[in-house]
Amino acid sequence: MSIIGDNIRALRKRENLTQQDLADIAHVTRETVNKWENGTIEGLREHNITRLRKHFGLTLDDLRSESNGLAAQIRMASIMPNTVIVYTPHSFEVLSSSHAIIDEYLSLRHPHAFAVEMDDSMDRVMPRRCHALVDPDLPARTGSIVYASIDGDSTHIHVVRRLHLGSIMAMLSAESHRKGIEDIVVERHNLRIEGTVFWYQAAKEMT
Repeated sequence: MSIIGDNIRALRKRENLTQQDLADIAHVTRETVNKWENGTIEGLREHNITRLRKHFGLTLDDLRSESNGLAAQIRMASIMPNTVIVYTPHSFEVLSSSHAIIDEYLSLRHPHAFAVEMDDSMDRVMPRRCHALVDPDLPARTGSIVYASIDGDSTHIHVVRRLHLGSIMAMLSAESHRKGIEDIVVERHNLRIEGTVFWYQAAKEMT
């Protein structure tokens, strides 16, 4: 068994996908996915990694790391119930203190939730450095606060903003006391909604 193989299998379980489903997304055969998971193929090619990261909003650690990869995250969740992974707001990187305790009721209602440590781009709604709790399964509508990834010409960023949807374009508006934080207007095909914010809490309850 390989580290990447473990993380690929964990990704499939997290997303409730078959090997064929993942193969279709990665543009490979089901047999290739099976070899990834069994360690017959030691590593993924860079274009496979890029495709999976972009489709699922993954970090390199999610696929490559033994200690912070998806498989380790699932094991940690089983050992530490009512916890969520905490990410930085702009890069979808796991914080060094990467788990936060949440209410059991919220954990049951939002089993795939994760948290984002907030900057001041939404501090009229959520205080700076609080944890915004995000549910990737909760539908986003105009007016929702969302965690979104945006593909630009040479950049790929993540933001927490208020969503306003048009037929072709979308606006992600900031609600900040600080001047200079601008709204973002983007074509909808360059926008991926990673999840909808459903709660926030103080950042003190870290593990």
